[in-house]
This record gives sequence, structure tokens and C-alpha cells, in this order.
Amino acid sequence: MRTSIPINKLFCQEVERILEEDVAESQMRYIRECEWQDDSMKTICLEQSSDQTLFPEKDRFPNIQPERHSQVYLYPFPPGSATESSIYINAIHVDGYGEQGRYVVTSYPLPHCIDDYWRLIIEKNIYVVVCLNEISSKDQ
Repeated sequence: MRTSIPINKLFCQEVERILEEDVAESQMRYIRECEWQDDSMKTICLEQSSDQTLFPEKDRFPNIQPERHSQVYLYPFPPGSATESSIYINAIHVDGYGEQGRYVVTSYPLPHCIDDYWRLIIEKNIYVVVCLNEISSKDQ
């Protein structure tokens, strides 16, 4: 039984180019410079358990809370503010086929959370919105 996979000649050439031109080193330097941002965003609300409602006034369904490991965070608004409520939205990242965090899942926004919903769409470059729950007449 064969357990190896032949490597394309172009692949070997590309690896050599990356090593010669220090492309990998510059990319790793960039990643190291930016990784504090990822760490700080991931640890903002980790102290609280995922079954605890952080901002019930922002949740259409308070009994459905995002898992902390896949929660979507918004940039603080206004810029420079340190309030946790400005970065919170009840939304999670969901993996797509072969791509982690490809989709964002959230509930239909409450009337007073429309601004956060639009911030989510703009910040995460969302092009398509699909609504799966019925829209209540009191929200129109």
C-alpha cells in the first residue's frame, strides 16, 4: 500500500523561492506583530461562563448564548471606548466547507440593536444575509 503523495515540481520551486526571498520570515513577523490583537479579542469575556447572559438587553433569545470560542466580537464603538457592551453581539462564527469561520450566524436584530447589526455586516464584510426566523410585526 502506497502511503506517500508525489510532490509537484512547481511546489518545490515555490518553497525554494519563499525560503530564498525571506517571504516566510516577513509573514511570520507580521503575524507576531498582530497576534496580540487576536489574543485580546478572544479573552475579553472568557471569565464568564457561556450560559451566563452578558447583555440581556441585546439578546432576542436570552436563553441562546454564543459559545465563547466562536463568538463574534465587534470593534469598540465609539473608537477608543472600553465598554464591553460596544463589542458584544449575539453572533458566532461557523465553519464552511474547508474554511474555518466562513459564516456568521446571529438572530434577527432587536430594534435598538440595528446599529450593532450593521456594524457586524460592515466589519465582517458580509455580502449576503439570510433570515431563517419569522419577522415579528412588532419589529417592523
